[in-house]
Amino acid sequence: MNYASFYMIPGFELGILGSEEGSLPPIKEGGSRTLLIPPELAYGALGDGCLFGRADSCRIPPNSAVEITFQYRGLGY
Repeated sequence: MNYASFYMIPGFELGILGSEEGSLPPIKEGGSRTLLIPPELAYGALGDGCLFGRADSCRIPPNSAVEITFQYRGLGY
């Protein structure tokens, strides 16, 4: 279910498109949202930006929750 042309963590994708069962609706144009994404829907055990697999060099450490605040301004067409 990835509609982007780049890698998007599953939790962020859910925050934009909403959940299939309807517990989280899709974001509307002009809407803003803060997401607290658990590790299993973020970067998981690998983390992100790690040099040579070293956990002490990661931008986002392994098994970390990620908090993202964003505003959806539309597709710009």
